[in-house]
Amino acid sequence: MKRVLIASLVVLVVFSCKKESKTESPKVSEKFAKLLTDYSEEGYELNPISATNAGDSRYNGQYPDFLSDAYKAKKKAYYTKYKEALSKIDDSLLTETERMSKAVLLWDCTINLEEFNFRKDLMPIDQMWSKNLDFNQFASGITAQPFKTVDDYNQWLQRVDGYLVWLASAKKNMQEGMTQGYVLPKSLIVKVIPQFESLSHGPVEGHLFYAPIKLMPDSFSEEEKTTLTQAYTAMVSEKIIPAYNEMVNFLKTDYLPAGRESSGIAETPLGDAYYAHQIKKYTTTAMTANQIHE
Repeated sequence: MKRVLIASLVVLVVFSCKKESKTESPKVSEKFAKLLTDYSEEGYELNPISATNAGDSRYNGQYPDFLSDAYKAKKKAYYTKYKEALSKIDDSLLTETERMSKAVLLWDCTINLEEFNFRKDLMPIDQMWSKNLDFNQFASGITAQPFKTVDDYNQWLQRVDGYLVWLASAKKNMQEGMTQGYVLPKSLIVKVIPQFESLSHGPVEGHLFYAPIKLMPDSFSEEEKTTLTQAYTAMVSEKIIPAYNEMVNFLKTDYLPAGRESSGIAETPLGDAYYAHQIKKYTTTAMTANQIHE
């Protein structure tokens, strides 16, 4: 959703450069429009899932390990780079539309950089918002991930491999989180387990990750259909089911016993500060929880 907003800002600013009369420097507007475009383009490269959701197919076969140190460093450098670039642009040389766009991007960079103060990465899986749930939706074959060409089908196989690397990292981070006080409440863990358990067994033909095979276009040759069917059968039986089984066993045997009895995020390290940050992030205000609930 955020990337769709940024893309909309790019179009809006480019259009406004042509329509708004102003005495400000055209070169500044051109520079700012390019910065917006670069921000969006690099953002898609950084997060290929956001590109797919926006209808950009260039990265449909990619799934980075969002939890790796290398990825986190790249993400931090990205937001730092654009925050610094935005801060150097004089508002007085921008149109009203450009100033609004600058404020949105500057806030986006700032809020994402602030998130590095917290170890959200040690609780990467939950019952509502974690990446495995989004990926499961893609696997259905009826959302943003396209399944119209043979190349689409092959790209999904590549993306699955990347996703499984992330899933392994998620388990590793959760194990580390258990030792540092970053763990979900038991009441939520018991809701996460069925989400993995339902995809941890066959039959392969009824598995969610096999669903795209049932949607293959009639334009595919019989040879292509056979090859893809074999590849997807192997992907489900040899990769997805074992990986989900492993996660189920970990959740039941290790993670659930370590789960918190408390329900609020405040009981985790820096929990109150993180809660305040999340309020700021999702309301775009400086209001406290009490002020919001009043």
